[in-house]
Amino acid sequence: MNTRSLIFFSFLAILVFPQYAFSVDLPSPSSNGIGSGSTNNATSNPPSTVSTSSNSSLTSGTPPANNTSQKTNNTSTISSNSTSSITNKTSSVTVTPNPASANQGSQVTFSARVTDTSSSPTTPTGTVSWSDGNAGGTFNQVSCALSSGICTTVYLPPPGVASSITITARYQGDSTHLSASNTSTLTVIIQHSTSLTMAPNPAIVDQGLQVTFSVKVMDTSSSPTVPTGTISWTDGNTGGTFSQSSCALSSGNCTVSYTPDPHHTASITIAANYGGDDTHLMGAITRTLTINIFHNTTTTVTPNVA
Repeated sequence: MNTRSLIFFSFLAILVFPQYAFSVDLPSPSSNGIGSGSTNNATSNPPSTVSTSSNSSLTSGTPPANNTSQKTNNTSTISSNSTSSITNKTSSVTVTPNPASANQGSQVTFSARVTDTSSSPTTPTGTVSWSDGNAGGTFNQVSCALSSGICTTVYLPPPGVASSITITARYQGDSTHLSASNTSTLTVIIQHSTSLTMAPNPAIVDQGLQVTFSVKVMDTSSSPTVPTGTISWTDGNTGGTFSQSSCALSSGNCTVSYTPDPHHTASITIAANYGGDDTHLMGAITRTLTINIFHNTTTTVTPNVA
């Protein structure tokens, strides 16, 4: 091929492939040094690449290619879900009696009132559950349905418990009212045992006359105290009269006078009933009253005529 043809094809190649016309392979440094006119193998040392912020790759000696960035507009669709919710109203529980007290072996009635404390109150419904903190007592119903916002139960304390018991009323709530609870403190009173004595013993009265009865109430517990309260008297409806049908104890004693019915000729049972007090158990005693019946008599003097 002559020189003129070589120049023509070279020029034509420059026009068709301008990006390759100015590509120059730069030699990489070698540990053996680069001598004048020496070249390195391009496959073992590829051209260095510089990354720019536009993510365009530039090859040393190579004009940058024209990159067209396509921007895709993504449209986000937001779905709004509308949900409705019910706001429960606040409530409170009141337990009565509070504080409470009960004698050992006696029942006490508790009531729980549930009140709507919101700004637009309505009457709560549902149930109230009762507990005594595992003290061992019994409720006639451990849960009860509200009626006009009120629930009532009867509680029997456990025997032998002298300490306070916490009674809890827990409202379970309903569809529009929140749950709530409250407590009452129950004091169980351990009562002392008692015994009664009555005088006279035996009791005898002449028909138409009066007899005086006296009763003494004694505390028979291990730590005795003086009983108070009253004694009530009966004669079994035999028609006699007491100076007072009941009398208050004074130093544990009570005294009354009794007059039998003058037409009653049989024995009479006199009963004294002690009603107890806050710390003493009730008691009773009876005595039989014997009435001396006077017979009608006549007197005859003999001889007559003397």
